[in-house]
Amino acid sequence: MFRKLLMSTAFIVGAMGAASAADLPSRKAPPAYMPPPLPIFTWTGVYVGAQIGYQWGTSTTGLAATAGGPVVIGLPNYSPSGVVGGAHI
Repeated sequence: MFRKLLMSTAFIVGAMGAASAADLPSRKAPPAYMPPPLPIFTWTGVYVGAQIGYQWGTSTTGLAATAGGPVVIGLPNYSPSGVVGGAHI
């Protein structure tokens, strides 16, 4: 048992020594800096936009949680439908 523990410890220590050897500094010069090319088009200036959408749905009943348990509440029929939109600058 002691021999297995000693051998595994020696292996782990040896593996850690080999792994740290990869962190040696490089002797090569760093690559020359190449600035990125200029973009053909940039998003500068004023932007004006708008959006529009429509939603639809129906609802006839609902559930309410009370101390005695859920209770079905009869709601009048309604349609939560309509247009939504906006604009931005």
